[in-house]
Amino acid sequence: MKPTELEKALLAAFFTDNQIAPKEFVRARNAIEVADRTVCRGGYMVTFKPHQCLKVGPSNQDYHYVGITGLLNREKINVGFLFYIEKGYITTIEGFGFGEAWPRKIASYELMYGGGNKGPAFGLKI
Repeated sequence: MKPTELEKALLAAFFTDNQIAPKEFVRARNAIEVADRTVCRGGYMVTFKPHQCLKVGPSNQDYHYVGITGLLNREKINVGFLFYIEKGYITTIEGFGFGEAWPRKIASYELMYGGGNKGPAFGLKI
């Protein structure tokens, strides 16, 4: 399974917001594969297959990162995203709503990160 446009935009925003040079991500982002994707009323979770372009730190780093929020669809559903980093790699992104149900279909989105930055990170055409 391939990442959705939203998932690719979230990954690019993570690199931008954390000031990580995305050379490997830009070069190989089309090779990223999704291992699992789950959508439920309360949120959404995508787990990626391991890939070198998802490396964001040393192999002894495990942490969670919350710093990217968004608005989904015409209704402007307010959401946030939690990134799971395990052994230096982004492994999972979890999306959650702020009191509203997660939409079954995402037709449009706007991401916010880094104190108000918006749009595609690094000028990437995602």
